[in-house]
Amino acid sequence: MKTTNHLWLELGITVCLACFVIDPVTSQTSNDLKNLVDTLFASYSPKVRPVVNQQNPLQLDVSFYVSSVNEVNEVDEKMVTTGYLELSWTDELLKWTPADYNNTDTIFVPQNDIWKPDLVLKNGFKKFEELGGKFYYLSIVHVGSVIWLPFDVFETRCSMDITKFPFDTQSCDIKFITWSHTVDQIEISKSTNGIQFYNYEENGVWKTNQNLKSILRSNYSGSLCIT
Repeated sequence: MKTTNHLWLELGITVCLACFVIDPVTSQTSNDLKNLVDTLFASYSPKVRPVVNQQNPLQLDVSFYVSSVNEVNEVDEKMVTTGYLELSWTDELLKWTPADYNNTDTIFVPQNDIWKPDLVLKNGFKKFEELGGKFYYLSIVHVGSVIWLPFDVFETRCSMDITKFPFDTQSCDIKFITWSHTVDQIEISKSTNGIQFYNYEENGVWKTNQNLKSILRSNYSGSLCIT
């Protein structure tokens, strides 16, 4: 008889996190938007952490949206997950008054045009790689609020106990860390939306326990653990 494994996954991130509908730009003319972008980026550098007082840490909000658990390999101790992170922060160097630009309150720019946190997958199988890609855009609201939604297939290491196979339960973490910055420079302050299941497709072999999930952040390092 064919047996089916049931995996109860607790999703957690350690900074030890289809189609998106976003409000359109409200600029009345392309010149309004061009003037705004030219003004904002005239002296802007993506190499500078975007806080006016460099003694203050930048507050980073991280949430995780899971679309599917593609694979759980007990031999290689590997889990493959598809999903995206929602990263939000305030860029104090990218603020403007909407009334000066025909009420333009939101713009979209390529992710490499502005500063962004150097968040990488800590317990991955592959080498460290930048989240997202050069074709990804970020949204910026006039008060400096930035939202970045990097989507990826995450291959992570997961220590497994198979003594109760094929009726075993496993708990796996997806760990992220800010590689270059310390907690004094980037503080993962909260996770507004926690872990969500976005258009989730259940795995045919493993069952995910959506009630056992958590995000843990470290107070001593720029890290986050999604369980």
